[in-house]
Amino acid sequence: MSPFPRGGCVLDLTSDGGVGLTLRQAEVQDLGFLCDLYASFRAHELSCVPWTSSEKAAFLTDQFILQHEQFVRRFPNGAFWVVEAEGRPVGRLYLNLADDGLLIVDIGLRPETRRLGVGRRLLEWAEAQALNTGAPRLWLHVAPWNGAALALYQAAGLRLVESAQTLLTMEKRLRDPAS
Repeated sequence: MSPFPRGGCVLDLTSDGGVGLTLRQAEVQDLGFLCDLYASFRAHELSCVPWTSSEKAAFLTDQFILQHEQFVRRFPNGAFWVVEAEGRPVGRLYLNLADDGLLIVDIGLRPETRRLGVGRRLLEWAEAQALNTGAPRLWLHVAPWNGAALALYQAAGLRLVESAQTLLTMEKRLRDPAS
């Protein structure tokens, strides 16, 4: 199985003289960065686990591989983007367009890139893509304990539509589904 369903493409999201932000489709050579990025998402969670650094690293690598394979298998037509700021990889944006809307499969940034407006710019871009394709909604899942992400999504106009113990579903309606 190919690690990514599509070939390369680069999008420049730089605006108003801000930090140079680029999206490019992920490639095989990005898997190391993406694995390290995934580990940064889970670092706090594992900080209290009494494992050695090597055990934690092996666990996180295994978890990343499982997640990555599941995303690629579940979303074979998905767009898997690496986010770059000033030419350095700083995050990922995974999208999947379907009849029911544009799903943000995953959006994640390195810790030092969070709270700098990058996530907001990515959400704005994703919403523009959804509107351009005629998608009826932009939607995503978020962990209920991820307060910073919840605040970002609410500020972007996404509203809670479903609540489960481990995941919340949020959406922004872009057009009437009947139209």
